[in-house]
Amino acid sequence: MRYLHLALLAALAALASTPSLAQDAGPDKAHTPQPFISFATVGSRHMISVYPLDAAATYPRAALLAMQSGETDLSCDWADGGKVTDCTVTADPVSGAGFGDAAVAILKENGLVSDPGRPPEEFKAGKDLRVRATWQALPSPCAVIDGTMHSDVLECASFVGIEGLRDMYPEKAIADGTGGRATVDCTVVDEAGHVGCTVAGEQPTGYGFGPIVVKIMQKYLRVRPKVAGTMMSGATFQASLAFTPGG
Repeated sequence: MRYLHLALLAALAALASTPSLAQDAGPDKAHTPQPFISFATVGSRHMISVYPLDAAATYPRAALLAMQSGETDLSCDWADGGKVTDCTVTADPVSGAGFGDAAVAILKENGLVSDPGRPPEEFKAGKDLRVRATWQALPSPCAVIDGTMHSDVLECASFVGIEGLRDMYPEKAIADGTGGRATVDCTVVDEAGHVGCTVAGEQPTGYGFGPIVVKIMQKYLRVRPKVAGTMMSGATFQASLAFTPGG
């Protein structure tokens, strides 16, 4: 599987409306990336579910801060009714990230195997179920917006439905193994935090990185006000995302 790592190059920064305002803009603040974890069975009709799954608490901290993503393959056993009893890591390509140990701990704590065609009370114990854990550290667009007439309005932002970001990579760039970056100018369009964006620049050209970033921002990004109840519509900012093709 190809991993599509989205690295936040410039956290949401203010779009200064005049040169003087640009000079007054404060530095961007660093924010922790957003973790995404999923589990799926491989080559089996059985299904695996994990509930509750607190990605922020269980994603290895050092790997998250380093924006490390990857896959972990495991072999798991389960008891009558489907409760996971034990797992063994069979493949953990990202050395030193801690994904393997974390996956085992998560599955043993909250993993449940099921058979879509059989009620839980009839589901018997089993062994050696192949399970794949996917770890994705996605950039947090959260940043204080400063240096404009809206400096007291926007505080932070988040990606909604961040798992969809994994599929946001220009097909031509995938075929060529090419990375790139794009910068967009955005305006908050409603009080729910949706934004409208236009391409300000992209490198290299011809791969569609700009339109993809516009789509990401408009589909997944939501901003919120610094103070609850503050009107956000019309606030502006600039954001840049980088794309790095993975193996």
